[in-house]
Amino acid sequence: MATTDRVIAEDAIRVLDHGFVRLDGAMATDLSVVNAARVSFARRKDEMDAADEGLIRFLMRDRHGTPFEHNSFRFHIRAPIFVAREWFRHRVGCLTGDTVVTFVDINSHANRALSKTIDELWRMWTVGEKNGHALAPEVAAEVDRRAASGERIRAMSRSLGIGRRAVRSQLGGRNGYRNSRWRVRKMRLRVLDESTGEFVTSHIADIFEKGVQPVYRLTLADGKQVTLTTNHRVLTDEGWKTMGQAIGLRGEGEKVRMTRSCALMVNGVPVHQDRAWLRSRRVAGRSVGEIAAEAGCSYHTVRDPPRALRQTQQLLAWWPQLPAAEHRPLDDGTCGRRSRAIRVHVRPVRRNRRPPSRPPHRSRLAR
Repeated sequence: MATTDRVIAEDAIRVLDHGFVRLDGAMATDLSVVNAARVSFARRKDEMDAADEGLIRFLMRDRHGTPFEHNSFRFHIRAPIFVAREWFRHRVGCLTGDTVVTFVDINSHANRALSKTIDELWRMWTVGEKNGHALAPEVAAEVDRRAASGERIRAMSRSLGIGRRAVRSQLGGRNGYRNSRWRVRKMRLRVLDESTGEFVTSHIADIFEKGVQPVYRLTLADGKQVTLTTNHRVLTDEGWKTMGQAIGLRGEGEKVRMTRSCALMVNGVPVHQDRAWLRSRRVAGRSVGEIAAEAGCSYHTVRDPPRALRQTQQLLAWWPQLPAAEHRPLDDGTCGRRSRAIRVHVRPVRRNRRPPSRPPHRSRLAR
């Protein structure tokens, strides 16, 4: 068995004092991409030519990414133990680009108009959105020419009749697109609070690319489907586990099998329809108004729950004990008989005050 001492190789990229990153091995050539693209035609080449270069350009232009997935790299990295653990800990999983993320409004209500795919979010995070202040090509060229001559932004804006914001976008290289990370960070989405088991509103902190990985589609017992990688972490009845560990995935590629079953947490029901949540709030001494305010619903939704929630004797035992003193009727502070009598007397008076009907006006100019 051959061994080597711990000497940093010459081709390694040094990081700080003792760390480095080195390419340990690779299976990545243009020829492998070409052969992968032509495997369906039962053709294979041993040398590259001009036609193969044109094929690669065609694949890149039309975004046929499957042949490029046949390339792989292996790196040798030295880092402190806490850096390595932090790096591995954040390998929580990967969602496919067509996965739809539904955001919520300020009242935590979901809306399909607020839905975006992972690909759309990634483009908004990295490339940005189309800039509505983009300049025409000839105007942009004139801005670049005047900026090279040393003309100020304010002077260019006045002479060309364009806004200073558009000039700054052109000089900053953001003419066609504008930075939209601030929009993504302000979007609201629902996340799970493990301490309470409830969904709360939070924001996106970062979006990063994991590269090309094999994905699998899981179909749950209630018909829900999710597409994810084997290292994507899911919340099971036994705690957080990777998808591969949760279902006991065995095999590789298309020849895989599930060796164990598990229960996954999915979207639940509104809290005001959950017996356990209502019971816990009632035991804590919350009133109907406080429960309704925390659940985000009306007073009567909590006071008069649906029939499905009152099927168990345990719920019926404590539900009538809810205090009714907080309930204020719609006519609180008014007298129904008095207002009724006023209406009876006022209506005839109003009718009498109407001007009498006049006969239709006849024109004096008659033949």
